[in-house]
Amino acid sequence: MEVKPEQLNKNFLCFITLESGIGEAGLISGIPIKDFIFQLRQHQNKIQFILPNINFRTNDLDPQAHSIKRSFSDSVLYSLPIEATHPQIKTLLIDL
Repeated sequence: MEVKPEQLNKNFLCFITLESGIGEAGLISGIPIKDFIFQLRQHQNKIQFILPNINFRTNDLDPQAHSIKRSFSDSVLYSLPIEATHPQIKTLLIDL
């Protein structure tokens, strides 16, 4: 997968739907199963697949902001090594 530098630290929305179903008991093709927000972040020579904490938040100026940030951190699901960097356009290549 090729990641552009401008795609790092941005929110992306992923929808997961059922590809096929049996047509009864609520198992029909195309039914939504899950959706979530994720980010791609670079940390040293790796790209991290992050699920940001969107359930517990506050204004950065509020006194409890530091406590919430420390107690409800983002989740790192994967950390993949950067295989190569394009010399001109600086895109990052990772092996999914």
